[in-house]
Amino acid sequence: MDGDKNKIVTTAARTGERPDPSTWNQNDLLSYKLAILSRLFERGSEAQLARRYELWLTDCRLLGHLLAKSPRTVRDLAEDMVMDKAPISRSASRLVEKGMLTREADPADGRSAVFNLTVEGRKLASTIMSNARVGQNRFLNLLKPEDCWVLMDAIDVLLTFAKTTQPKARDPEDE
Repeated sequence: MDGDKNKIVTTAARTGERPDPSTWNQNDLLSYKLAILSRLFERGSEAQLARRYELWLTDCRLLGHLLAKSPRTVRDLAEDMVMDKAPISRSASRLVEKGMLTREADPADGRSAVFNLTVEGRKLASTIMSNARVGQNRFLNLLKPEDCWVLMDAIDVLLTFAKTTQPKARDPEDE
């Protein structure tokens, strides 16, 4: 089975030409495949995070973002995470209640709050990120090493394209 692991991800012979989407059906569309893949990964992650830490996926992603850069406002986090502010705000409130975050008035804008990790929140965020990296290795081990880099580069190209060309979601709080 080990010798066949790379065959799992190869569904057609490589011809050196781009695929022709003119005959694709719904299941062939790249956006659809990425959405399904994302949902499947999230479903598995959500169940594990709930079992291990009694946290939602958004809670853990918020902790990860604050581990990388803090303090942050809900607006900053929503922009970074490409999400509406409401679920981020709910997640931040849950994490404040659990003692993982602090909430303080934003010195730049008294109407906003800034969130920062507590010592306990930093430890938990570090543990969650460490476990996430182990999970990423499971996915990457399905691919040949050179395909891992191609995949990461392709995702970066698509993310840059989407962030620079797609309209931002309408946030009712901004109106």
